[in-house]
Amino acid sequence: GGSDPGAKSFMLSIMGEVEEEKRALGGVEDGKIQCEMFAQEVFDRADKHDRDGMGNGWTAKTFQKAAQFFQVCQQFGELDEDLADKMKYAKRKALDIAKAIKNGQKPVPGHPDGEPAPMQIEEPTQ
Repeated sequence: GGSDPGAKSFMLSIMGEVEEEKRALGGVEDGKIQCEMFAQEVFDRADKHDRDGMGNGWTAKTFQKAAQFFQVCQQFGELDEDLADKMKYAKRKALDIAKAIKNGQKPVPGHPDGEPAPMQIEEPTQ
């Protein structure tokens, strides 16, 4: 079939824009680090809310979003063990909190099995 010269020109311009965006965003390693940091921030917000005994629908949704962001990070390669554990933990907490709310119960703060949550590494303060 014939090709539409306008369509080809449009596609080439879009491809050029995509290449410019890639250069502006930096390398894959930068993207991986940014993605993991963002997922970690979302996870930390939900985890703090939960551990402060304030688990609610927002907390469940935020844990679910954290798990989804960790899944997005997998496009850059396999997650390290710590982040993979946090992804599983976030999925589990989202489900447990949602179940508690559905059953009219107060969500139990902390790890669903009473085990400690995956720990985050504290940056040394100066």
